[in-house]
Amino acid sequence: MRLLIVAAVLIAGCVTASDVVPVGNGRFMITARASGGLNAGKEMTKAAQDANAYCAHLGKRMVLADTQKTGNAAVFGENVTLYFTCE
Repeated sequence: MRLLIVAAVLIAGCVTASDVVPVGNGRFMITARASGGLNAGKEMTKAAQDANAYCAHLGKRMVLADTQKTGNAAVFGENVTLYFTCE
């Protein structure tokens, strides 16, 4: 039973994101991480949602400038970094 619970936690995992960080010239960065096979690809959604919310708070809209993605959610986790501006 204990093994089943551990397996369920590893498969389910989680999705987290950092705070938005200014990186200069009106650009911002946010990173997100997904772990667990069922969360593959969800780090991009989380990062984009948080970036959109940040820009909306400023009364602007998010414009994506660049992305960098590494890893595998099922193994050690997927990571994405979004660079964006608010216009």
